[in-house]
Amino acid sequence: MWIIEKISRSSAGSGRTERLGIATFLIVLVLSILSGVVFSHSFSGDLFAVWKAGASFSQGDLANVYPSDGAYFTMLPPDAWIGEAPEGEIRGIVYPFVYPPLWAWAASLLQGVVSYEEFSSLVSFANPLLMLGMLIMAHRLAAPALGQATYVAIGAIFFWFSMAGAMALFQKQPQIMVAFLTVFAIYSVHLGRPVAGGLALAAAASIKLFPAALAIFWLASGQRRATASFCVAGGALAVLSVIVAGWPLHEAFLHEVRLISGTSLLTRLNYSVESVFTAALFPDLVTFVAAPSVGSGAGAGVGWYVLAEPAVSNLAFSVVLIGVIALLARRFHTTRGQAIALWPLSLMLLTLLSPIAWAYYFLAPLSFLPALFDRFRLRTALVLALTALILTSPFVQSSVFGRASGGDPDRFMIQWLGVLAMCMLTAAFWVMFRREERMLGDKR
Repeated sequence: MWIIEKISRSSAGSGRTERLGIATFLIVLVLSILSGVVFSHSFSGDLFAVWKAGASFSQGDLANVYPSDGAYFTMLPPDAWIGEAPEGEIRGIVYPFVYPPLWAWAASLLQGVVSYEEFSSLVSFANPLLMLGMLIMAHRLAAPALGQATYVAIGAIFFWFSMAGAMALFQKQPQIMVAFLTVFAIYSVHLGRPVAGGLALAAAASIKLFPAALAIFWLASGQRRATASFCVAGGALAVLSVIVAGWPLHEAFLHEVRLISGTSLLTRLNYSVESVFTAALFPDLVTFVAAPSVGSGAGAGVGWYVLAEPAVSNLAFSVVLIGVIALLARRFHTTRGQAIALWPLSLMLLTLLSPIAWAYYFLAPLSFLPALFDRFRLRTALVLALTALILTSPFVQSSVFGRASGGDPDRFMIQWLGVLAMCMLTAAFWVMFRREERMLGDKR
């Protein structure tokens, strides 16, 4: 009889799993098609920057791959991108290319193969799949007891209606790929595939340097194969980048990295603790940068505020960031990396303490947000998720404060609200981690 009962329970569980799988698939399919249709024709200044850098590289115009900023990062593209653009090519604000030279070379290979419009449409349909893939992996890591379809639905709603996800999809942000690779790296190592994890993290760090910090946590938790895989793959990609793009272009890239690390950007989208506090401490140093107005998507007076950080504040925040990395590494060492909540906590802290923390830089840790509904009481989880969503929703912001404009006196308030929302979620992940840490301690 016990065999029949076991088979019956197994069949029931299998049927439930199949239904959840179908529900998840339908959510992914609907949101991907909807996102692709809604955003495929929107002009993305971020994606266009990648395309334009590839065009400049393919033409041998290396001086116009990166911007020519002097004292601080202005977030303006090379003048030639605007002045020499055919009529109708640009329909809004164009941002600079700030990725490693390897990707200017990679984008140059697309020139003449596909048009920018085709490339943009493809990315519009691919990005939501990557975001939903993140949620599925985060679910398996952090909250397998919560229904997969429920988890993915909660995460998709938050992504779709918050600044983090909505702006990433609208701008067709390469950061979505970075976030996906970061979560995939964590997931792979957790499954016992350290080489795959190291390769994924190296790929993420080749697009944005930030994920490289996670290798420190692997090393601290004893994941030597993952760390070695990251180092070998990362080194190979770095060498490849120099070979295909040349060293002078890397010097220009590193110059921009140095400028970015010493600049605070004051916009609705930057949730950096360093930026808001530096602006509050040195208001007289804040400067307005007018963006080039091209096409119907730009409008008059559009721009943003920047601040070249004083050396003392930049040094202070750098010391804080290094200290936090050291403390997190110690936690990874004591838990041997077994506390899953330590990953979103670490990603939230490192992003908040970075000089620039665009809302979509939080995508990777926010893929763990639905786990709140597994770790907290329903009312608590709802309050946390809805508060964060309301404070960071572009739809709420537009309704309450109006659309962003050149002066936009409300952008400072909105930026503070975004920082507070991310700090609140960071505190929630800290509580999750502490509970896991105590459980691991009890098992020992």
